[in-house]
Amino acid sequence: MATSTNTTLFQTSLSQILDSWTVLQLAVEHGFGGGESREKADWMVFAIDQWFKENKNLETFEVEEFLADILNAEFDTIADDGSLSQIASMICGVHRLCSNGDEPAVRQRLQHLQKPSLKQCARAPSDEEDNDEDDMDTGPTSHQNSTHHQTQPSQSDGASSESITNGTTSNESEMEDDGWTTVHRGKRK
Repeated sequence: MATSTNTTLFQTSLSQILDSWTVLQLAVEHGFGGGESREKADWMVFAIDQWFKENKNLETFEVEEFLADILNAEFDTIADDGSLSQIASMICGVHRLCSNGDEPAVRQRLQHLQKPSLKQCARAPSDEEDNDEDDMDTGPTSHQNSTHHQTQPSQSDGASSESITNGTTSNESEMEDDGWTTVHRGKRK
């Protein structure tokens, strides 16, 4: 972009595009970027503009990766809804129009932007919540009321070490391929 008018138009366009992006607005609203979430979202406009100035002929996939990196680094967020490619494509298209000085076409594209639909979004369980559910003891898996513990072979805490070295038929241990030992305890007598 040769003129400051085109630069200003591109920055204004970026701001409107990012303001319409539901993933980013959710991250800002919920403070995923910390106390400065709004400031980080505003900074993204200038970071993207600068990136386009420093790199000529950027491809959509490069912009998509750049946006994904910013979301991850600044907001600890991963967009897996397909919006990254849409936003990256829109940014690249608007950049081309701004570079050509086609302000009416830019304005027309921006008019079609929808407001982010924050109310329609539901919170998905995090990986930690998924793991917690998987790790929950839902009851005995056999008639012996057995429990399972995993310890590394080099560890020697009292209970697991006793179970490994006890050698009775009610206590068994199995060495797994990854170097962990699964200890099965039988019902106490």
